[in-house]
Amino acid sequence: IGEIVVIDFFEGDIDRPFVSGRIHEGQRHPTQFDSLGKLPDTKKLAGIKSKEYQGTGYNQLCFDDTKGQISTQLHSSHGASQLNLGKLSHPKAQAES
Repeated sequence: IGEIVVIDFFEGDIDRPFVSGRIHEGQRHPTQFDSLGKLPDTKKLAGIKSKEYQGTGYNQLCFDDTKGQISTQLHSSHGASQLNLGKLSHPKAQAES
């Protein structure tokens, strides 16, 4: 929601659309997964972050593609629950933290 995406179609069939990419908008800031890091240090982080409807909570799916430290995190602010896969680490304040 709120993203500009590229739509493609399985085998050219317009009844079978899928999102094949995302387009950067100059007016929008990249998703921030924590309050520590800032670009360019966090450029290896990608994913999605939602916002609770009429609340302050969120869910996020974050991919960290730092060389030798790849990981994936599925996180919900409710109960501070997380599922972490790959290299376990803390939020990044710098590119190689």
